[in-house]
Amino acid sequence: MMNIEQALNLKTFKSFKLVCGKEGLHNQISKIGILDYENEEEVRKNFYKDEFVLTNFLMGKEDKEVIKDIIKALIDINASGLAIKPIYIKSLPKEIIDYCNKNNFPIFFYEDAFFEDILNDFSEAKIRLEAKNNLFLNIKKLLDDSLKEDYVIEIVKNINKYFYDNFLILAVKPKDKCIRDLTIPIKWDISRSCKLIEFKDMYFFIYSYKDIKEDKKIYNYALRTIKLLGLNDKDNYIAFSLVHKDLESMNIALLEALNTLKICNDNNNILYFKDLGEEKFLLPLLENIWVEKYYYNIIEPLLEYDKKNNLTLIKTALIYYLNNRDFKKTAKLLYQHENTIRYRIKKIEEILNINDIDTRNIDMSIIFKIYKLKNLS
Repeated sequence: MMNIEQALNLKTFKSFKLVCGKEGLHNQISKIGILDYENEEEVRKNFYKDEFVLTNFLMGKEDKEVIKDIIKALIDINASGLAIKPIYIKSLPKEIIDYCNKNNFPIFFYEDAFFEDILNDFSEAKIRLEAKNNLFLNIKKLLDDSLKEDYVIEIVKNINKYFYDNFLILAVKPKDKCIRDLTIPIKWDISRSCKLIEFKDMYFFIYSYKDIKEDKKIYNYALRTIKLLGLNDKDNYIAFSLVHKDLESMNIALLEALNTLKICNDNNNILYFKDLGEEKFLLPLLENIWVEKYYYNIIEPLLEYDKKNNLTLIKTALIYYLNNRDFKKTAKLLYQHENTIRYRIKKIEEILNINDIDTRNIDMSIIFKIYKLKNLS
């Protein structure tokens, strides 16, 4: 459901000037109603919770007490807010302003819009929002990796019945974490077979195509397309799934793109799932509760030691274990003497209790690969 603050971005709401009730801008709007001649009793009968009301207060032209009674009735029924066209009423008494502020009930004055235009604008925006919410829910379902293939197809067709079997997915995350309202221009030939979906603080772009082409060309076409939408790699992190040949694998493609996006950074704005190595297997484990628990049980003593003593032994450990426990290579990469590295590693192994029965059989390189991925994502 749209709230008042969101509605204020609509074209016909641009002229709305807030008079009171600022704390109620997050009130939800279920519908828009028009108040013509109704009295207080009729307002209580005919208007509803979360309804945003438009009026010119013709019925209160001669009797200002009527206006007070109607506003209080709207607050009593939990209406969303009120917008007044100042034809007959140019201002509100302080008593009403204070009452609306106390009850978080926004009231606006507006001039440059007709009732019908506001209704149409809101109705169209509501339909768009509902469509966006449905897409969000469908993507959320697809990210459940336990789905059966026939259910995947059903969800995919709900997203877009015009998808071709050949597709790939791009996950795009703005660096400033600011989601913008983007749509594919209708005139584009690809618009029916593709879909741009806003999801949390990112977008998924599903690029499907009819004719089989070289994968490299597909990656380039898809990248060029999102750039035309304003999603460039300067301001966004961009991650590609593999190219897939059947819609039953769309849930897998989503996870490929999403997991790859986790390790995009300023040095790697664009990453491809196909180019990942063992990260393909480790990335899905990062949010696994079981892995999380034992990972922290092992590495936390070293993190705490560094924090307490203002050291960076974790950096030495990371380079050492990711380079096959090679002292010489580690010393070279850290610009340190080899004996210094040997001393540090001995201390690290003491802190991590490497010879303990719970850790001696664990490949510590995996622990530090997880650490590296967590600090990239």
